[in-house]
Amino acid sequence: METTKFESIMTSAFREVFEGDLIPKNPYPKLIRALNTANTQKQVLRNFNERLKYVTRNITAEEGPFGITSIKSRPIFFGLKHILEWLDVDRLAALRKGLLEFLPDYRDEVKDTRVRRFLRENEKFT
Repeated sequence: METTKFESIMTSAFREVFEGDLIPKNPYPKLIRALNTANTQKQVLRNFNERLKYVTRNITAEEGPFGITSIKSRPIFFGLKHILEWLDVDRLAALRKGLLEFLPDYRDEVKDTRVRRFLRENEKFT
């Protein structure tokens, strides 16, 4: 009973049913609704935790200014650490590859030597 928290769920359901000025003639629908809601929440959490086992976290580089970082295995993807850790890198790479077919290539027009060096070093990822 402690693992399912049935007692606390029933207590809150009864409180919800009888908290108004009028006692309902049939409290059954409200009780069932409260139990179904609790059951659905528990199932959602269980399914989420089961699926989370199969997700791998991406290792990110050191955070730079404003908390921006990159994925170590693919340094061309930048963003916030808590988002990059959970991205599906292969799908993101496929999206990038598809977008690159439509976007013009401005690599030769870049004046900043740091940016040019970064692009040259990371050409294998493009």
